[in-house]
Amino acid sequence: MKGEAIIGLAGSGLTESCLQRYHTLLQNHPPERIQVLVRSQRQGEQFFQRLQALEPHLIGPVRIETFLGFANRCLYEFWPQVRRHHPQIPASFGPTVLQKDLTQQILMETCSLCPRHVPIYDHKGLKPYQVWDQISSTAYIAGSAAIPPPEISPRLVQAWPDASDHRKVDQLGHVSCCVDRLYTACLDLASFDFGTLLLLFDQVILDLPEFWQELDHLIVDQADESFGVALRFYDKAQAQLQSVYLAYTIGGGLSFTGVPDAVASWIADHCTCQYLEQTHKSAPALTQLGIRLAEQMDPQFRLPFTLQPGSDPYPLEILEGETQLEAAEQMLGTVEKLRQEGVATSEIAILTPALDTGLALLIQKRMGEAVTVVRPFPALIKYPLARTFLTAAQLAHPHWGLFPSLSEGRLMLEIFLGMDPIRAQLLVEDTLDANAKSLRPAESVAYPERIGFANLERYQSLASWLQQYQSLPPPACGSVLELTLCSATLAALHQFRRSIPDTNPDRYRSPFSPHFSTTLRSRGD
Repeated sequence: MKGEAIIGLAGSGLTESCLQRYHTLLQNHPPERIQVLVRSQRQGEQFFQRLQALEPHLIGPVRIETFLGFANRCLYEFWPQVRRHHPQIPASFGPTVLQKDLTQQILMETCSLCPRHVPIYDHKGLKPYQVWDQISSTAYIAGSAAIPPPEISPRLVQAWPDASDHRKVDQLGHVSCCVDRLYTACLDLASFDFGTLLLLFDQVILDLPEFWQELDHLIVDQADESFGVALRFYDKAQAQLQSVYLAYTIGGGLSFTGVPDAVASWIADHCTCQYLEQTHKSAPALTQLGIRLAEQMDPQFRLPFTLQPGSDPYPLEILEGETQLEAAEQMLGTVEKLRQEGVATSEIAILTPALDTGLALLIQKRMGEAVTVVRPFPALIKYPLARTFLTAAQLAHPHWGLFPSLSEGRLMLEIFLGMDPIRAQLLVEDTLDANAKSLRPAESVAYPERIGFANLERYQSLASWLQQYQSLPPPACGSVLELTLCSATLAALHQFRRSIPDTNPDRYRSPFSPHFSTTLRSRGD
């Protein structure tokens, strides 16, 4: 069975065609047998709203999801089969999806004690968070292409153009080890980053007969955004389902994991194609941009149909530069011309994928007006207080198999004991025992006068408290359900406690950290 594909420029009615296809299928098929894949959750919500306008009495589960959401739901529904395929996954109700910040945290924890990691990546021009960011991104890209961890480094080394750059080759050659540690940790925790999620979908779900028995039809909007695992899914869907319908946007597919050229080749080999030549919803400038992007991806690209003539009072002008700042310089030159022609600054909009500090300073310098960089709130794991609690929890529960790095230990001493960074660094280097996964006593400090005897006294109180805590029996929870109920009860009690004014704050003061209670009250945490 050959699939069907509709191809057009942005604004030519591709999504509307997918919607009409769904509406037609509903006449003879229940909605739970039709799977729709969209690029984003927002696009899925809009698709559903337009569907409700066509079918106001629609009944039944409607499956309109992103590919990541679809893959996660499938892992959840077929969780017993996933655990049989990977017995190291602990018993749980289903997988937990890790966002980027938590993925990088787990990656840091698993690689911090690797004897090869530190000499290869430390002091090589990248800050630690940049190393974790690049490795976690590599894991995501590899998982989306169904590339297992051991195959990542050979591919990276082969793609690197300068084999004589031994430092870079060593760094690329070690990536597989890092990603494999992340992959193993995710399985052990039943908590998956996006790469592991897609890899398991490819390894387990696609080979399950019971999975294919739940679907009859597949509709994919913006198929140009698809990646390797998605293409493998489309391949098998053609053999298993009654119909496969894809919408491909010319000049699209420039997402983090998208492979639009491979998608176009797959469509050419497996589908009958229909071109949407109408661009009634798209300005000519946007049409030109789509064509230019397609030409950038493939210099041999030729538009497969003739555009209707039209006029645009604002023709597209493409400015290019070797770097982002060079391109920004040219863009700001255009802005300056508009201002000289009498266009008010308030009438000029500048859209950019990311506004970092360097770009903001450049705009401010050229335009003579202040530019504010609006950043989203960081994830909870980024807050020093949250990281400190995690570090203390790891030390208090050595059976978890986790152990903090020197930097995390130093941060804990800074916040718990109120120490300055230099003394905290000296203290943690002498007391953090990676082999025993514990804190050494204060007597192990080589130069106590450099730390300060008051600091050492507070430190010993902390170390003794952690040691005493480890000797306590674990809470008696007979099942995962009981543990979940305990967590919910504790959360409710915590919320209730916060609602009552504290008339005696010293009552809850930590016995080993008088500074810590003051820090909590002053920060409002």
